[in-house]
This record gives sequence, structure tokens and C-alpha cells, in this order.
Amino acid sequence: RFTQSPSAQITGEVIGAYTVTFQSEGGSEVASQIRANTPADQPADPTKEGYTFIGWDKAFDNVTSDMTVTALYEQNAVITDPTFVVGNATASNGDTVQIPISVVNNPGIASIVIQASYDESILTLSEVSFNDEIKGNTMISQTLTSPIELRWLVGISEVQGDFMFATLTFEVSNTALSNDETSIIVTYSEDEVYNLAEENIPFNIVNGKIVIK
Repeated sequence: RFTQSPSAQITGEVIGAYTVTFQSEGGSEVASQIRANTPADQPADPTKEGYTFIGWDKAFDNVTSDMTVTALYEQNAVITDPTFVVGNATASNGDTVQIPISVVNNPGIASIVIQASYDESILTLSEVSFNDEIKGNTMISQTLTSPIELRWLVGISEVQGDFMFATLTFEVSNTALSNDETSIIVTYSEDEVYNLAEENIPFNIVNGKIVIK
């Protein structure tokens, strides 16, 4: 039995129900939920400075007792050199997920040509969008298949500093298995990233991944 206040908050004991506590481990707060033999709702992913959320340590799809679910993170790499950084995400079967590709510690470049590879048995690429704020000409492969090639050329000037280069939008297969991880891997040829003087600029790469819930 329980009583309910005018503000719709539970103020008494719920018989036969259990509390699911989401422990964010120093990240943004995640509210607890009360359930009885039913799944807890998937909460919004917590955020934690310097880390990327990669999932929860246990399933909460059948709540039969009080339980605590703990957030799992990966520490972000400390980047000091020019680097292409591919984003990470968590997703469920059938979800649409966006993965950004960013340019970090950029000393000044006028051209980028990169290839992004992914597992087509798990992911279907539905859209590639470039950052409208960076000037220049952009082009992608004729078909949205792996590996997809992304080209950008500004020609008459350089772009300096950090910026988001492009976003890849994927559809996750309905047959993807829970706790699977699938990588988005970027490669490039050294003569296809250069500055206005056509000097090659070496870039490191931090690849990304999608974790299936």
C-alpha cells in the first residue's frame, strides 16, 4: 500500500516493489526508480568530466529485489598532438545514433581526406553531415558503405584550432547482441592532410565505438 501526496510523490511504503538505485560514480545524478517484477526504464546517460559513459554494470530488465546499478566509464585520452577524435555512444537494437568526428589541437590545415570503416553487419550508415561552420568544399563516397570517404578542401586559407568535422548517423541492427561493441575506425594517407603551403600535417587518431545495451 502507499499514499500519494498532492505533488504526486510516493510518501508511504510500496508493498512488493523494489528500488533500483543508479550509482553514477561521480557523474551527473540519475534518479532511482521503484519497480516490481518489471524492467526499470533506461535512464539518460550520466556525464562525467574527462570520461565517456559506456554503460551500466548489470541489466535491470527484471527487478525482483532492491538493486544498485553502477555506471561504467572510460577515461578520455589526454590529447596534446593534432588528432582526429571519433566519438563514442551507447545504443539499443534499432536505435539511430550519431557519431561525431572532431579535429583537436589543429595547427592549421587546408585539406582533409579520411576513411571511416565500420561493421556493416551491425551498423547501417544513413547520413553523413559536415560542419556548416567550416568553409570549403566537401564530398563523400557515392555510396554509404564501409569504408566511407570524407573529403574537405578549403583551398585559399587554413582552419586552425579545434572543430567538429563531420557527423556519421548510423542505424543499429535489430539483431545486434547486448553488450556487443562495434568500432568506428578512421584512417588517412599522410599526403591528404596538409596546410596551405601543402606541407603534410601528421595527425594521431582516437577511434570510437558503439556499445550495444
